[in-house]
Amino acid sequence: ALLIISGDFTQRATHEQYKESRAFIDLFDCPVLSVPGNHDMPYYEPLERFTDPFKRYRQYIDKITDPVRDGTAFHNLLFQF
Repeated sequence: ALLIISGDFTQRATHEQYKESRAFIDLFDCPVLSVPGNHDMPYYEPLERFTDPFKRYRQYIDKITDPVRDGTAFHNLLFQF
């Protein structure tokens, strides 16, 4: 099985919302393919929103924000076994 999730993981990109999203993802024992959404950028932190908008996504969900297909594999699959 493969879990495919497209953002939004959060409503306002708070640390608490990301922690809840991470806990939900961790319930699944399969690879994950994910893409952040526009709500996954911090709303109340304008400097971070414009300088590193997906910093929290990379911290809690996945280091890669844009999946790249190379042959038959996606480069941002998270294996959680």
